[in-house]
Amino acid sequence: MIYLIVILFVYLFSPLCKKKLFFSENGLSLKKDGIQGKLVYFYIFTFILVFICGFRSVKIGLDTPQYYFLFDHANKFNSLLAYFAELKKDPEHAEWGYNIYQWVLSFFNNYYFFLFVTAVITITPLMWLIYKYSKIPWLSITLFILFGYFVFYMSGLRQSIALSFCFLAFHYSLENKFSKYLICIFTAFLFHQTALVFLPIYWIKKIPLNNRVLVATIALIGLSFLIRDYVYGLILSVARMDYSEHTSAGGIRMYITMVLVVVLGFVWMKKIQTSELNRSLFYMMIISAILWPVLSIGSPALYRLYYYFHIFVILFSANLAMSVKTKVQRSIVILFFLFIGSAYFLTQVVNGELNVYPYKFNWEETINLGTLRHSWEEM
Repeated sequence: MIYLIVILFVYLFSPLCKKKLFFSENGLSLKKDGIQGKLVYFYIFTFILVFICGFRSVKIGLDTPQYYFLFDHANKFNSLLAYFAELKKDPEHAEWGYNIYQWVLSFFNNYYFFLFVTAVITITPLMWLIYKYSKIPWLSITLFILFGYFVFYMSGLRQSIALSFCFLAFHYSLENKFSKYLICIFTAFLFHQTALVFLPIYWIKKIPLNNRVLVATIALIGLSFLIRDYVYGLILSVARMDYSEHTSAGGIRMYITMVLVVVLGFVWMKKIQTSELNRSLFYMMIISAILWPVLSIGSPALYRLYYYFHIFVILFSANLAMSVKTKVQRSIVILFFLFIGSAYFLTQVVNGELNVYPYKFNWEETINLGTLRHSWEEM
């Protein structure tokens, strides 16, 4: 219920983005065409999302308990060198950036504080990206929740932090600041090595959007289906982690909607082409459609690789809608994204096995973390 309440308030307070706030002796007054109202709007909902994510129960999120044990293990080492020496025994925890971050915060000896700080450094860059680049902020925030990325932030901590640095890298790619772009990608890599898949974005965004791209997209999607088993086997042979859990990580209905999004982009290709931002966002959607056939046949951990690109749908949807001139078509585009987002939320979040619904704050249930550790070790 808490997720739907946030969505409702995101929409109801959206007119604030078009106002300018003035504080006077007579109280608060509103005027049009200002930026201050938009800032207040984002401050409010950044705080709300951080609060919900940062003060969740340890039982919210599939991986939250596991991250507690890693955090508690780091607290046992007074020396960073000794901690790294221990980590070398387990190649699955080789991200130096995350391990240093975890080790430093472990000195506070408070896992809930650790979750709150992580919420701040993951939610804030995402909201800043929406503030800077979304033309319909309420829609972008709503889709961030509906498409399950908000609840993913409650579970996949390492990749969520990596995503934050990829958002900054995306910004610097638009600014053509290559050195800062590389620094952000490298930092993201230190938190989750899969972030390297985001590296080509700096150059891909420069490709002109035309009919050749349309033909290439169709061909690459077809090729992706043909070679998916071979590529999956290749990934298994070189990966440091075990991706051998062969599951249907992504639903075909989700992929159909993803393809429809790409189709919509090509329908309004001329409008998208005029903006480097929109062209970059559209290429993210194309890459998502190409990667899905390969990544969806493996484990959920492998499937998350496409998150680096598909998460930008929250920006692309808003900007695509605003590129349409008529209000009727704009409303249809908005309703289309809201419909597929709602369907995903109901099937994957509410009725799924993500362990995030119903939501509980950390003070709503008494949890003995020591008992939790004991039960986890026995599994």
